[in-house]
Amino acid sequence: MISAHAVRQHLVHCVQRRISQSVSATLVVFTLLKPLRKLSVKISKVTPDPLRDPPKGHGEYQCPGQVIIMPARAYGDVRFNKAKQAFRILAICCGHQNERRGNTFFINHSTIGKIVGTARTHVTNYMNDLCDWGYIEKIRKADNRRPLGHQGCVYRVILDPSIDYDKQMADTTEIDDDKVKETLKKVYKPKHYERELTEKQEKLAYVITKKYAKDNPDYSFDRIYNDVALWMTGIQTEETWTALDNKMASPYKL
Repeated sequence: MISAHAVRQHLVHCVQRRISQSVSATLVVFTLLKPLRKLSVKISKVTPDPLRDPPKGHGEYQCPGQVIIMPARAYGDVRFNKAKQAFRILAICCGHQNERRGNTFFINHSTIGKIVGTARTHVTNYMNDLCDWGYIEKIRKADNRRPLGHQGCVYRVILDPSIDYDKQMADTTEIDDDKVKETLKKVYKPKHYERELTEKQEKLAYVITKKYAKDNPDYSFDRIYNDVALWMTGIQTEETWTALDNKMASPYKL
């Protein structure tokens, strides 16, 4: 039987090899492995993790994942010499980023304040500094009128300043469900559909349409979406796409 230690060592080796191949030139890496779910929790006897827990007696919050990836340019940024807490706050933000959603994250300023041991107002000031310095950006403002769990700000970690948020999201396979639903409500759906799209098909149609809309600014989102949806409800071939006569390459060529 393979021991738990052997499994962990194998995972560590795989992660180290991946890091050295793909991100060593551009990223600063701390600790190991990172799960998809990003929650700040206090260390406990139930879920101890020596890779995520602070040294014994030197903190009570457990990192969401076993690796933190930060913008490498922060390594030599002398502005952090005078704003040391800003660097730690950046590390916390990076620890919560979701790379499958454009490196976005959301964490309460009060929670950050508890972790670093400072007031919420100071955290807000440091977050504003990080935005001004180009390390993070605010994607969505807070709004208490939104449903519970969706009221806070949403930020994005800027690992590569040459890639904007829209470009990053256009290349991802995971999208914001709320944004999809909001867009689909505005899109006119023709009555001659042979059948309704499933929820997964609607999301796929949205992703395909978003890519088409970016490359074809002269076409409206509604028109492109309707062609994609109509094509998806029938026989999906090059010929059926060409028959729609929209002058765009088929989805197979995206």
